[in-house]
Amino acid sequence: MILEREQSYLDKFGPEYNILKVTSSSLGFKHSEDLLVIMSIAKKSKPLTDEHKININIANSEENCYLYGKTGEDHPRFGKTHSLETLKKMSLTQIGEKFLRVKKNFYIILIL
Repeated sequence: MILEREQSYLDKFGPEYNILKVTSSSLGFKHSEDLLVIMSIAKKSKPLTDEHKININIANSEENCYLYGKTGEDHPRFGKTHSLETLKKMSLTQIGEKFLRVKKNFYIILIL
């Protein structure tokens, strides 16, 4: 209810100082390049505690991946194939890889 009221005021008056056009959403908002640099420096200069590093490792483990254990028909990509254009793009991101597996036991040799 409060968000609806706030949105109605934003729509009605359109204040110049309000950065976001939709209440409770940062959709479409872009930080300035200067601010991105400042945030990057601040994040890199803050050391992580050992506990924080452990928590990051736990969060990034296989068991916490939404695809963990999903095989066959349960997997979201089951029965789907990548287009040749997508396969080429993926292969270019794999620097140092010599083969691109297209189908089971079928490889394309990449010449870079």
